Amino acid sequence: MDKLIQIVKEFFKVDIDENSKLGDFEKWDSLGHLNLFMKLESEYNTKFEIDEIMNTKSIKDIYKLLEAKNV
Repeated sequence: MDKLIQIVKEFFKVDIDENSKLGDFEKWDSLGHLNLFMKLESEYNTKFEIDEIMNTKSIKDIYKLLEAKNV
């Protein structure tokens, strides 16, 4: 979880924690959402399906996806 939080903090340049919702900070938008997932795919060497990306609303959601992919 710590690595994920650090990636998102650096990507959006915001202060967040594991309970943060993606739309809760000003710099988030739909393009940023997609770009974040591209960054995560690179960092974790995995791929996300479009429905996974679109249904993700929080840091915890992303973490659960990563856990399910065993990364």
